Amino acid sequence: MNLSNKENIAYKRLAALFDDGSFTELDAYAKSVDGEVEVVSGFGYVNGAECYAFAQNSEINSGAVSVAHCAKISKVYSLATKTGCPVIGIYDSNGVKLTEGFEVLNAYGELLKASTKVSGVIPQISVIAGSCLGTSALMANMADAVIAVKDSDFYVTAPSDITAEKSANDGTVDILADNFDEAVNEARKLAVLLPSNNLESAPFVSFDFTVPSVFPNATSTVDDIINSVLDSDVKVEFKNNYASNVSTVLSTIEGKTVGVVAFNGNKLCAKCAYKAEAFVKLCDAFNIPLITVADSNGVEKGIERVSKFIMPVLLVMVVGIAIFSLTLKTTLDDGTVRTGLQGLKVYLTPDMSGITVQKFLQVSLDAMSQLFFSLSVSMGIMITYGSYVKKDVNLNKAVSQIEIMDTGVAFLAGMMIIPAVFVFSGLDGMSAGPGLMFVSLPNVFFRMGMAGRIVGLLFFLLAGFAASAAMQSSDIPIEYPISEVRVARVNGEYII
Repeated sequence: MNLSNKENIAYKRLAALFDDGSFTELDAYAKSVDGEVEVVSGFGYVNGAECYAFAQNSEINSGAVSVAHCAKISKVYSLATKTGCPVIGIYDSNGVKLTEGFEVLNAYGELLKASTKVSGVIPQISVIAGSCLGTSALMANMADAVIAVKDSDFYVTAPSDITAEKSANDGTVDILADNFDEAVNEARKLAVLLPSNNLESAPFVSFDFTVPSVFPNATSTVDDIINSVLDSDVKVEFKNNYASNVSTVLSTIEGKTVGVVAFNGNKLCAKCAYKAEAFVKLCDAFNIPLITVADSNGVEKGIERVSKFIMPVLLVMVVGIAIFSLTLKTTLDDGTVRTGLQGLKVYLTPDMSGITVQKFLQVSLDAMSQLFFSLSVSMGIMITYGSYVKKDVNLNKAVSQIEIMDTGVAFLAGMMIIPAVFVFSGLDGMSAGPGLMFVSLPNVFFRMGMAGRIVGLLFFLLAGFAASAAMQSSDIPIEYPISEVRVARVNGEYII
């Protein structure tokens, strides 16, 4: 069909999208209850790739969505699903046609269902050319790629000042274009980069082989590396206005579509993770090879940042509780008085009575077992966190500092618990076990009154956070079956 002589804005937009003379309209004579339908739909070739598309017509009832409107788009999805072809939607509507009541809401629901059903099966591309309000915004946002003109409106409900530019800044819009021609050009690029469906490979893109003008070196930027690897003919960057610490690009290498996730050397954040995740899911759904350019300076607001707060607070609490333990005093039924200072004496005075060669060997073996256990845990933690160590760190000095701090904290922990155990349980309570922390310390907090309940809650909460950090060392053995035996991560965790 020749679209050049059509005055309707929807036809003009479809003419810009499809290759010349390739468009075939569907249901051209369909009518709404009060006249012409506010959408044009059909199929044809976009950059040589067979695609289905629809364009809402804002010149008729501001593009209001009616039952007939939904029926035409539903037919597009039905045929695209049967033939395994992408769907491109050009949105320009102020919302639903209220005069059609609840019937149009049901039709809208069927549209959302159709879009959800083919998610990850056939590519869906949304082009927001004007207003995209209400349920249309939901529909458009469900696409694999959302392209929007900068001055278009894109929101479900009030506030109505949410423009496409704001949506691009919060990661909702994937590609922001200055005008419709630029937006439709990006859609035409995606049509040739993405495969027709999840069972096919992406079409081969013709390219001109040229020697890269820039070869990567130590001073190269992420953009330099990407440009030196990819073909220069076709390149589409996703979420360029969002989470700038990572770049996600769809392009080709020797005409074959590839995805690139490139970290630019700064710290990662939750937004970066979301951006990379969304792009990786797209590539995974349509069997697109993925290239990762790894250059990261750690995680922003990660576990190491939390530890800088938790550990000092926990240390201050240990010192405070240790001092309070020394002030404890209790009187038994027989009049015997036990104090925290007596418990401190018991803690600091070695008991050499009854020592024999057999007991000495047993104590030595117990100490060796504790030593090897500590070394194994430390090795796992060292491997896990080793990547965070800066090049200018003096390892010998760092080890000495850790030894002193570790010994000091261990001494304070004993000073916090042992006097309390002696006061409440005497020498019989000195045997190792959970009672040292989970019986005696609650008694200490109880003696503090109402403040003790708050201090106790904070202490055990922070202790739990501190203990969870050690669990990161278990990631080392978990990674072995994942990488070597090729089992799923969940199964690897069960095995370990």
